[in-house]
Amino acid sequence: MLGEHPATAKRIAELFVKRFDAEDLETAAVATLVSTAAAEYVSTSGDLGATLRVVLHDPLFVKGAYYRAKVKRPFAFMASLFRALGEGAEGGSETRFAGHEHGVPSQSNKSFRSLGIYFSLLDESPYQAVPPIGYQDDSKVFASSGGILVRSNFVKQVMVNWDADWVSKWEFLPTELDDNAVLLDKLIDRFLPGGIRRTSVVAGQSTRDYVLASLDAEWPAPSATNANLRIEHATSVLLSTPEFLLH
Repeated sequence: MLGEHPATAKRIAELFVKRFDAEDLETAAVATLVSTAAAEYVSTSGDLGATLRVVLHDPLFVKGAYYRAKVKRPFAFMASLFRALGEGAEGGSETRFAGHEHGVPSQSNKSFRSLGIYFSLLDESPYQAVPPIGYQDDSKVFASSGGILVRSNFVKQVMVNWDADWVSKWEFLPTELDDNAVLLDKLIDRFLPGGIRRTSVVAGQSTRDYVLASLDAEWPAPSATNANLRIEHATSVLLSTPEFLLH
């Protein structure tokens, strides 16, 4: 049968490794992992769970060169964005996607009605893939400057159009809102649980230093009255950083 063919084992192993570990399948260490995973698939008569465990337990899964080095596909990016902002867990997304809040027409959250447009711009419209194998699972496809710009613009649109009082909605925020550094660190803890990559730089600065400098430049006198604007700005930038766009 097809499921028992050696080519099936190799193909499934390649898909698992490319999705969870590394995309450069020609590298010796990666090729070895593919062979090991394929052998596990054959020896367990096609047990996908056992095959995946081989992939996830391999040192490559957390190796520096491959750890959090894959650009999120558009669907994964959208899902992680709304999950980070706290939407969908309580079933609120149905009304928001329709552009309504509690059944009342609203002009807020217009960005949700534009999801289809953004998926199209990012070349991953749901159920529209022409090849039978679906969309490519390759970071190079989604890492173009144009693609990253579309993601950043979408994040900004979501934040600007969201009809919400951040200070009252997000309980994780500090009680005192007059310190940009304290506020930023709380937002980083919330949205970037994997931490800031100290080696990554923007204009010669770490991600945190860059965002903090932009906050201090725009709001040199932070206070509770401008807290929502500062939160909107910092969140928009953090959700557009490599730390959030990669997984």
